[in-house]
Amino acid sequence: MRTEIERIEKAVKKLRWLGPFALGRYFADLLNMGDMLPPFLPGVYVVSDRRWKSAPPNKPLYVGATGNLRERLGNFMRDILGFYGRTAEDEWIGAHSGAQALRRYCKKEGDRVGDLFLAWAVARTRCQWCLEKSLANSLAPIVGYAPGRDCCCSQ
Repeated sequence: MRTEIERIEKAVKKLRWLGPFALGRYFADLLNMGDMLPPFLPGVYVVSDRRWKSAPPNKPLYVGATGNLRERLGNFMRDILGFYGRTAEDEWIGAHSGAQALRRYCKKEGDRVGDLFLAWAVARTRCQWCLEKSLANSLAPIVGYAPGRDCCCSQ
């Protein structure tokens, strides 16, 4: 058990982050047919309110993990822009509760979602959920993190 936790902690330290990207600039680049898209691979991602260099800062806004970075961050982008809510038929439309929480947080704080920073890293371990838990435990995100799935260890 202890060796598994140590292995995950080492993996967190070895993550190769792509970004952080200021969301406003990132959206503009994508609209101009930029190709800096996340891969179709498992990984972790962090959203912060400030730029950073080689590793995410303590107290980022949000930490997440996924089995497919491109799909999950696509859901994130849609919902951080506000494309979610309840229809007239009382059906919920939305797919990323973390992005929805970040949007509410920005509104409450008077911040712009375009000023947030996003970075991701491919999971080079067998369990991205373990990486997510380790990141969240060590960084203590402000808006939060909701563990996506059970993982292979009982960290």
